[in-house]
Amino acid sequence: MAEPRLISPMLDGFLMSNPISEHHGVRCCPAIKNETDEKFIVKVISIPASPSQMEALLLSGAYADEASALAYYKELADNVLKEVAVLKDFSELKGFIPYSDCQLAPMESDKGYEIYLLGSYKRSLAKHFTRHIFTHLDALNLGLDLCAALSVCRRNGYIYVDLKPDNVFVADQRLFRIGDLGFVRLDSLKYTSLPDRYFSIYTPPEVRDAFSDLNSTMDVYAAGLILYQTYNNGELPFNGEIQPGDKLPAPLYADYEMSEIILKACNPNPDERWQDPMQMGQAIVSYMQRNGAQDTPIIPMPAQEEETQEEAAPEETVSEQEAETVQENTDTAADVESDTVEEISTSDEVEAATDEELNELPLLADDVSDDDEPEEVEADYDTLSEDVSEMLNQADELASLDVPEPVVVPDHVKITMPEPVVTKEEVESEEEIERSETAEEPEVNEESEDAEETLEEAVEEQVETTAEESEAHDELQEDTQEDAPKKKFHWLRNTVIAIIVLALLAGGIYFYKNFYLLPIEFIAVEGNNDTLTVFVTTDIDESLLEVVCSDTYGNKLTAPVTDGKAEFSGLVPNTAYSIKVVTSGFHRLTGSAKTAYSTPVQTNIVQFDAIAGNTEDSVILGFTVEGPSCDEWTVYYAAEGEEERAATFTDAYMLTLTNLTVGKEYAFRLEPKQELYITGQSEITFTPRHLIRAEQLSAVSFLNTTLAVKWSAPEGENVSSWTVRCYNETYNQTVITTDTFATFEALDPTVEFNIEVKAIGMSVGEKIVVPANSITVSNFKVDASDPAKLTLSWNPSQAIPAEGWVLRYSVVGIGNEFTVRCNENTAVINSLIPNATYHIQLEDNNGTVLLGSRTEITTGAAVNFNKQFENFTVSRSDLNFYMCRTPKRPNWGRYDLTDSDYTTTFRIGESASFLVRANKSCYTSSESITTMYVIYKEDGTPILTAQDTRVWSNMWSNYNCKLEIPAMPTETGNYTIEVYFNGGLANSQAFTIQ
Repeated sequence: MAEPRLISPMLDGFLMSNPISEHHGVRCCPAIKNETDEKFIVKVISIPASPSQMEALLLSGAYADEASALAYYKELADNVLKEVAVLKDFSELKGFIPYSDCQLAPMESDKGYEIYLLGSYKRSLAKHFTRHIFTHLDALNLGLDLCAALSVCRRNGYIYVDLKPDNVFVADQRLFRIGDLGFVRLDSLKYTSLPDRYFSIYTPPEVRDAFSDLNSTMDVYAAGLILYQTYNNGELPFNGEIQPGDKLPAPLYADYEMSEIILKACNPNPDERWQDPMQMGQAIVSYMQRNGAQDTPIIPMPAQEEETQEEAAPEETVSEQEAETVQENTDTAADVESDTVEEISTSDEVEAATDEELNELPLLADDVSDDDEPEEVEADYDTLSEDVSEMLNQADELASLDVPEPVVVPDHVKITMPEPVVTKEEVESEEEIERSETAEEPEVNEESEDAEETLEEAVEEQVETTAEESEAHDELQEDTQEDAPKKKFHWLRNTVIAIIVLALLAGGIYFYKNFYLLPIEFIAVEGNNDTLTVFVTTDIDESLLEVVCSDTYGNKLTAPVTDGKAEFSGLVPNTAYSIKVVTSGFHRLTGSAKTAYSTPVQTNIVQFDAIAGNTEDSVILGFTVEGPSCDEWTVYYAAEGEEERAATFTDAYMLTLTNLTVGKEYAFRLEPKQELYITGQSEITFTPRHLIRAEQLSAVSFLNTTLAVKWSAPEGENVSSWTVRCYNETYNQTVITTDTFATFEALDPTVEFNIEVKAIGMSVGEKIVVPANSITVSNFKVDASDPAKLTLSWNPSQAIPAEGWVLRYSVVGIGNEFTVRCNENTAVINSLIPNATYHIQLEDNNGTVLLGSRTEITTGAAVNFNKQFENFTVSRSDLNFYMCRTPKRPNWGRYDLTDSDYTTTFRIGESASFLVRANKSCYTSSESITTMYVIYKEDGTPILTAQDTRVWSNMWSNYNCKLEIPAMPTETGNYTIEVYFNGGLANSQAFTIQ
């Protein structure tokens, strides 16, 4: 993405730095106006956010060409400018603050547009949270201001969807305004999706999906979450990751009435929220009428700090008039100093902040101080609804009430002026002045900047007062005494006293700034489960510093600062800690000396198992936990000589891994995706082995109450023992045997049973189901003496049912199953595939397998063709097979084929046929023959078979016969097709699918 430009005319006379934050096509850059050194922020919105979006738009076919796509982006840019105008219109009602200026410019690549927004850098609510103690009155004013602004927005047909602390700004100590874009028309909520740049943790959980419908309580939810943060020590519930259905805990420092207001506003269920910000505002007004609005800190001050302040309070008292004068001077100095410090600190932050610190740097319009603000125009409440007017009027009345005195009042600086004394009392006067100078040494309190300004003003007043009194004293001396040298002496003495006082005050200020105040540049925290490391960046002698780590229960840990860091261990999981750097001696720390850290929640992995999977190169992992869990877990695993791999648990604590090397030991390590404090078993080893499974498992018989099962061991495997389990809901019995045969007695034949057989050391076994009321077959025989057919016979334990038996069989490699209906206890399977393995079983009409009827047989070689066709006066050598593409004409013949149609290479989906040419007449027989097609894979496994029956003489026309192959493979590769006439192999042809 190209860097922002100093576009003209909006940014003429400005200097602009590189972006300090960038996301979703929005960049924020610090800028300075050359003439006035005013600090600004330039927000640049790129439409589209990236060049790839233009390419995706064209590739998807949404727009035919680049010109039409640009017209679409121009429309989006115009909509942003309309939002800027809406913000400006709403700012006239004093609920919002507009941008200073805006300008639309084409991108340098001419493939989109950029909107430049200019605003003075101001303090956001997010910054205000970290730098100022919030009082109950501040919080109530914040809630009323937000509700009033959102109500104004609603009554004008819009809803504000990007409410968050970064977009709320502090116009003065108790005035809060919205100052960024995020307006959506109420009548278009159902048809609007939320732009990416408006998604935040203050977005309601039900609309965080980009395809979710917006609703009319989004603004109320965000306002409630901001108030929740205000009453919860600046923290959001569940770290802001609130899901639909979550039940939010009450804020830590809100009473039950305020908790009800807040929790109703930010309820995860939109139907349970305040449906209009006016309702929420009226609830806050009612709360204020019942409980008042105390200007006391929301978070109670620790008793130790209160005692320290009480001890530091001066015991001297001043007259009421002196107190009012000093308080007025102190307030004035504090206002000036606060504005100055705010501007300087803001400038320093903009110039020195990293991307992480200013990831969401807010913008505000020009700052309007109390001195420079034009005459205030009251909001036209008549243009609003009756409810809005009533709420705002109530808020104005409450705001006009006298604010209670703060809990901690800054100490006043008392300046005692020396009284001029004549004649013999001069010595006593000098002693009194010395005592006054000692008493007037500057006191240090928490309002350091205000106190310094107050001291400087007090010095100026003292000098002026001293000069005036000196002149009056000189006039008195002229009237009462004639000694001019003595008059001059008093004037010089008072001047020297003033100079001494100034020197002492200047020395005190210098000591205060250079020795008493110690700056901390930066503090950072890194934690790992139950340990914590605090990094401190400062030029202060580390021997003067310590770090205090305190939990919410008052427990404290202290560690010295060594090499720029302090380390703690033995922390408690799922606990919030406050971190504070403290100093010894007569010093006070300034800058970033405080932070916070929360240890992760403890989760105990109770069990972590690894068992063999369904294949020999696989493993099944499973684990159970106690305590909080997370949606995703990652397992890392490796064996000697192999790179480490990772996989994610997508099912509930169960995962199958494949492609392992048999015989190698693998180490598995389990880690959560989210930050959790893990204890218990998180590592395990496993060695994959060759799988040994019971083959051809079947129930042999179920006679009376005895069930017999049998199976066979894999070829080449020596199994020491087998575990055989028979079970259902009421029965469970396991036997261990060295044979491949097991029996279970005293069973009820009217209920169903499950049989499972495992080789010793295997986790996966073979299973079958023995249905209720099973029929047992004895003496099941298969006669394969005829290579063209199989003849089967059996003896059932009960008579043949009226509908008969069903003989079901399949061929290994071919997915189709074939059935033969049997009205007797015999059956025949014709058209055998040579050298193929058949699985055969008998079933009743309900599909229940007759016990003892399952069997497997491998057929022999094909029938000799010439022997099979002795009566047809034709031999195999008389037939010539030519493979070809099937013509699309229905009744095609030899002359419909061209030379290019004769091929053995086909594409997926093409049909194939054989044109058979005979060397002599083939019309001698009217017998019916069965033509069978069998397609084999390259390794010789049959995959397709089909057959049809026709009269031999009808198959031929002028020495030609066409055979259309019923089905072709659907995957690329090399194959072989064999054609059988009445079981005799007539032709074998290799072909390829491309």
